[in-house]
Amino acid sequence: MSAKEFTEWQHYYKIEPFASDRDEVMSAKHMQLYANVNRSEDTQPFEIEDFMLTVVKHKKTLDNQIATTMKKMMRG
Repeated sequence: MSAKEFTEWQHYYKIEPFASDRDEVMSAKHMQLYANVNRSEDTQPFEIEDFMLTVVKHKKTLDNQIATTMKKMMRG
């Protein structure tokens, strides 16, 4: 596999995750819905990332937001 083809597969994966990741997303959406329906009104809604094992939740600091924006700008 060439480097170009590998890069293309990486981009494709970002758009359409492979089966196991899609399964995790669907399960997480169901758990998120169930948790949000059963939470009390004075608590914050749950996010899908709260129920995903492969996602590490990072607090968005101003530095992280600037770095992310700069990366996006560099890509075009």
